[in-house]
Amino acid sequence: MKKLLFAATLLWIALSTNAQSPDLILTNGRIFTSDTTQLYVQALAIQSGRITAIGTTAVIEKLATKKTKQLDLGGMLVVPGFNDAHNHLPDGLKATRLLLDGMDPSWQVLLDSLRKLVKRVPEGQWIVGTFGLSIANSPEATRFILDQIAPKHPVRLLSWWGHVGLFNSLGMHEMGIADNQPDPKGGFYERMPDGKSLTGKAYEKNAYWPHTSYSKIVSLRDDKALINDFRTMTRALLKAGITSFQNMCTGASAEDYIKIWKQAGLPFRLRLIRWGDMNTDGSLSIPSKELPKTTPELPLVTVSGTKWLLEGTPLEGGAEQVDAYPNRPNWHGRMNYTVPEIEIGKHFVHALNTATK
Repeated sequence: MKKLLFAATLLWIALSTNAQSPDLILTNGRIFTSDTTQLYVQALAIQSGRITAIGTTAVIEKLATKKTKQLDLGGMLVVPGFNDAHNHLPDGLKATRLLLDGMDPSWQVLLDSLRKLVKRVPEGQWIVGTFGLSIANSPEATRFILDQIAPKHPVRLLSWWGHVGLFNSLGMHEMGIADNQPDPKGGFYERMPDGKSLTGKAYEKNAYWPHTSYSKIVSLRDDKALINDFRTMTRALLKAGITSFQNMCTGASAEDYIKIWKQAGLPFRLRLIRWGDMNTDGSLSIPSKELPKTTPELPLVTVSGTKWLLEGTPLEGGAEQVDAYPNRPNWHGRMNYTVPEIEIGKHFVHALNTATK
């Protein structure tokens, strides 16, 4: 009986050791654990993407088998992957980028750079760029000045914080925006003194997703270039230690991002947050609301939550506040939706979240 128990014990130990044999071990490092009782360890073991053991190099090395890959850290520091909690994937617009120095180029510098760029970019090709506070809040920055320099190139410029955009006339027309386009729900356009003609400046959702059909936006997208953007972006993020990304779906629907992300084949955790919106008739629009939370072919991608753009920011004076803005007497900012509209959205999202649990 004792021999039988001894044999059974050996079998159990053998099975347990085999089941817990790590795929990868990291040794001879300084690994941060975030556990205050043991903030750093020398080594760890990983199996099926999960940490299964931590300890000294001598202890962890004993867990290795012939199939285990070993990485000698040589004293390097290891920390958990960082999470980018709020960002926006690119939209893949077929365009040439206007590269400017710094986060706040002057209007004149932008115009000079644009003047040089249009000479080498084929007519009809989009030109995109980024600007800062100086241009966002300048009354001189209008489509009419851009038209003088780039009359045959559609232009879309976007503030680095995303709430202000600037189109030239051809860019507006390519996006389906009329010269006197009415303000949609969730965004508005700056207008000339006549109160009708657009200056080219677009605010809130209009800055990046004009109030035109989504099919129009898709037709302007270059999926191959977008895949390359994803790969370039994730390589840079991984190099900086960022291993997960929470994306607000402003550039495309969650469904489209999944399709393109699948083609890119990226070893990167991605959370897609739907973009809530409201149609002109007051009905809600939440693209990809029927998508399941996970996709079997993409175990690192999840779809959850809904983002609503309720107001602007203090940078461009869009955030609604009690006191008037110091540089704009009697201006208190504005909400993108009324309180009743926000209540409708809140109840819908609650029902959506309840249904998907």
